[in-house]
Amino acid sequence: MADGSTSVGTAAASASAPLASDRPQRLDVDFGTAIERMDSWIDARVRLLSNIAVALVVLALFVGLGVSSVAIGFAFKDILQNGLAGLLILLRQPVEVGDQIVINSFEGTVERIETRATIIRTYDGQRVVVPNGDSYTKAVQVKTANDKRRSQYDMGIGYGDGIEHGDRAHAAGCQGGSPAAPA
Repeated sequence: MADGSTSVGTAAASASAPLASDRPQRLDVDFGTAIERMDSWIDARVRLLSNIAVALVVLALFVGLGVSSVAIGFAFKDILQNGLAGLLILLRQPVEVGDQIVINSFEGTVERIETRATIIRTYDGQRVVVPNGDSYTKAVQVKTANDKRRSQYDMGIGYGDGIEHGDRAHAAGCQGGSPAAPA
């Protein structure tokens, strides 16, 4: 027992004995060095926070400018579109003052062309203000663009009237007169 127990006992004793690296080391505590390290850590965090704050302010300005520029762009879209269309209408002159036009179910005579809108006087005396953006981007029918134009009329002849009366009525209508009564 002396042989086996001593060898096992020494192995157990050596396994439980602390190594040199496991023993608590002695710390050389210098209060000034500890304060200096804490000061440098705090200083680094304060500098970092101030840089982050400046970056957030700059980012907020850029985001604010981006959002506001989009909002301003949408707000002034129609105004700028009408103004630019008005300038193009005045330069290209597809419609002139005094022309009879049809646009957006409004029919009348052009009274004025401004940079923002075209003013039309309808045949029943109403004044219509059409934004130039509409008059430039949509179809406009100019009825007085040519000196002559073709018209189509339906005419009827009564059963008791002869074909000669229909011919006279047609000729008189084309010349601006009224047809003579049938003989």
